[in-house]
Amino acid sequence: MTKPMNIAAMEKHTGKAWSEWVTLLDAAGGRGMPHNEIAIVVNKIVNHGWWAQGIAIAYEQHIGRRKPGQKSDGTYEISVSKTLDIAMNLLMDAWADFSASDKDIQKMIAGSPRISGTDKRMNWRAKLKDGTNIAVTAEPRSNGKSAIIIVQSKLAEESDMEKSKTFWKAKLDKVTSGK
Repeated sequence: MTKPMNIAAMEKHTGKAWSEWVTLLDAAGGRGMPHNEIAIVVNKIVNHGWWAQGIAIAYEQHIGRRKPGQKSDGTYEISVSKTLDIAMNLLMDAWADFSASDKDIQKMIAGSPRISGTDKRMNWRAKLKDGTNIAVTAEPRSNGKSAIIIVQSKLAEESDMEKSKTFWKAKLDKVTSGK
């Protein structure tokens, strides 16, 4: 059994103790359900897709079906983020410029990155030569601040997570420090 990390937030936002969620999902047959069916059961109770997904993942971790950072397909995912006092579009421009000139990143990318965005979110995505994917997202926060989030997905092994997280955190620190 793995103890999910965000239990306190789930309890606060749903008004249910974690033990209640486990009891409800066990009673609904959750241990034998695939992820999407667990999320449907939760969504009927909280009627909020985001919390339903999070609770379903936490339950799967609780029953030992997946580990923290593990996706339902068995691969792993890491993320690093930082919030800065800069506009979202300027933050994404800084990332695009940095990634285009960073030799480590350029050696890793298979093909050209794709950039897309709206007034709520900007994305830079690329496939990497090792078969993983990288997504960099810039989102506005309050008071003119913006967050930059780097997610690497499709990592094959749990042991790849720490190295990947360290690598991307260092790149994020470089781009946000301007060095």
